[in-house]
Amino acid sequence: MDDNDLIEMFDNVLDHLWLRVQHEVRAHLKNLISIEIGFSHLDPAEIDKLAHRLLG
Repeated sequence: MDDNDLIEMFDNVLDHLWLRVQHEVRAHLKNLISIEIGFSHLDPAEIDKLAHRLLG
Protein backbone atom coordinates (compact mmCIF):
# COMPACT_ATOMS: atom_id res chain seq x y z
CA MET A 1 0.00 0.00 0.00
CA ASP A 2 1.56 3.28 -1.06
CA ASP A 3 0.92 6.85 0.08
CA ASN A 4 -1.74 7.47 -2.55
CA ASP A 5 -3.72 4.44 -1.39
CA LEU A 6 -3.54 5.64 2.20
CA ILE A 7 -4.64 9.14 1.21
CA GLU A 8 -7.57 7.76 -0.78
CA MET A 9 -8.59 5.52 2.11
CA PHE A 10 -8.37 8.44 4.55
CA ASP A 11 -10.45 10.62 2.20
CA ASN A 12 -13.09 7.90 1.99
CA VAL A 13 -13.25 7.64 5.77
CA LEU A 14 -13.58 11.41 6.10
CA ASP A 15 -16.34 11.47 3.48
CA HIS A 16 -18.21 8.74 5.33
CA LEU A 17 -17.81 10.51 8.68
CA TRP A 18 -18.96 13.83 7.19
CA LEU A 19 -22.10 12.20 5.78
CA ARG A 20 -22.79 10.62 9.16
CA VAL A 21 -22.36 13.97 10.93
CA GLN A 22 -24.75 15.62 8.48
CA HIS A 23 -27.30 12.86 9.04
CA GLU A 24 -27.07 13.19 12.83
CA VAL A 25 -27.28 16.99 12.76
CA ARG A 26 -30.28 16.85 10.43
CA ALA A 27 -32.00 14.35 12.76
CA HIS A 28 -31.42 16.56 15.80
CA LEU A 29 -32.49 19.66 13.91
CA LYS A 30 -35.72 17.97 12.82
CA ASN A 31 -36.34 17.02 16.43
CA LEU A 32 -35.82 20.61 17.56
CA ILE A 33 -38.09 21.94 14.85
CA SER A 34 -40.88 19.50 15.55
CA ILE A 35 -40.80 19.54 19.36
CA GLU A 36 -39.01 22.48 20.93
CA ILE A 37 -39.93 25.17 18.43
CA GLY A 38 -43.53 23.99 18.33
CA PHE A 39 -43.98 23.08 14.67
CA SER A 40 -45.21 19.61 15.56
CA HIS A 41 -48.32 20.23 13.45
CA LEU A 42 -46.15 20.20 10.31
CA ASP A 43 -45.98 17.17 8.08
CA PRO A 44 -42.73 15.19 8.64
CA ALA A 45 -41.81 15.80 4.99
CA GLU A 46 -42.14 19.56 5.54
CA ILE A 47 -39.95 19.33 8.65
CA ASP A 48 -37.36 17.46 6.60
CA LYS A 49 -37.45 20.14 3.88
CA LEU A 50 -37.03 22.87 6.49
CA ALA A 51 -34.10 21.06 8.09
CA HIS A 52 -32.51 20.63 4.66
CA ARG A 53 -32.90 24.35 3.91
CA LEU A 54 -31.44 25.34 7.27
CA LEU A 55 -28.42 23.10 6.78
CA GLY A 56 -27.84 24.32 3.25
